[in-house]
Amino acid sequence: PMQSILYLPLVLEEKVIGCMTVQSPREHAYSSNQLEFLRALVNYVAIAVANSQSHRSLVDAQRQLAQQEKMASLGQLVANVAHEINTPIGAIKSSGNNISNALNTAMSDLTRLMYLLDHDIRELFLELIANLNDSNLILNTREERRVISETSEQLEALGLSEARRKAAILVQLRAQQRIEHFLPLLRHQECDRILRAANEIAAIVNNTKNIQVAVDRVSKIVFAFKSFSRIGTSNEKQISSLREGMETVLTLYQNKLNKGTELVCHFDDIPDIACWPDELVQVWMNLIHNALQAMDYQGTLTISIQKQDNNAVVQIADTGPGIPEEIRDKIFDVFFTTKPVGEGSGLGLDIVKKIINKHQGTITFESELGKGTCFTMTLPYEA
Repeated sequence: PMQSILYLPLVLEEKVIGCMTVQSPREHAYSSNQLEFLRALVNYVAIAVANSQSHRSLVDAQRQLAQQEKMASLGQLVANVAHEINTPIGAIKSSGNNISNALNTAMSDLTRLMYLLDHDIRELFLELIANLNDSNLILNTREERRVISETSEQLEALGLSEARRKAAILVQLRAQQRIEHFLPLLRHQECDRILRAANEIAAIVNNTKNIQVAVDRVSKIVFAFKSFSRIGTSNEKQISSLREGMETVLTLYQNKLNKGTELVCHFDDIPDIACWPDELVQVWMNLIHNALQAMDYQGTLTISIQKQDNNAVVQIADTGPGIPEEIRDKIFDVFFTTKPVGEGSGLGLDIVKKIINKHQGTITFESELGKGTCFTMTLPYEA
């Protein structure tokens, strides 16, 4: 019969959505550290459930975004946005499955370890798990391989078997610098089960972090899309941040930028400006789109925002082929385009100039064949 039974509620947004039960045939089977560990574990389970619900919500949002094609100005971005949302949704789904699998394995091993390990080894095991949350070290793939090799050599020198596999787990747990401290675990007869349980818990933690990153990414995309979809809703000037408008466009163009474009941004901390922000977003979108096409999505796109005297100055520069001398006087003319039939209406730069003029600003450009083009927009602050 079970002498110790723990009922741990799964709480989501102050609501109990389930319960996890842990049982033991011994009385007073769990120490305070073990209870803290189980409380932390149940929080991860609740987070996994929450993120599963978020995944369903994001899929719904994806369907809604796909129907925004009716907006002609967004038509060229629909595929990009769908791709940008699909990527983090895939990460959420994959991480959710990984959490589920890791949780099943970890709970199975943890139940047995509670019986087999004495007090000191249990405390050391819990310390090994806690070590993961105490470390902010992030290794790239090359660094991780190097650290695993170095750790493996240390384990071999200590006479431990399967040194490479154990080294990989220790690095995953960020415990490679404390090998001597955790040596009793590594020499224990249940070492394999201990490391496996620890590794699965590490997987839960890491996948939870992956989900959070993915959710944050989708939130930014949805916010950018909502901001952009409000184009034309205001007839009056608003106090707005030029940087936020620019970042909205860059978020929507992230998929295009990832094809091989290096993005360099120099955004000074300048005051917000009275403007029609939705129309300026059209300007940034048009110029960035033209720059990417000019470079065939392979080059450097440099964007700067700064204040000069009583003006906000925005520059968008590319490393494309440049604008031929003979057409430089025509690029702002209505219906003038150098693009193939069907790819350009010739209205883009004409609209850009009209919007800048509406703000009592100026737009100029410098271009050098073989080196690229830079457009400069100057927008005055109102007195």
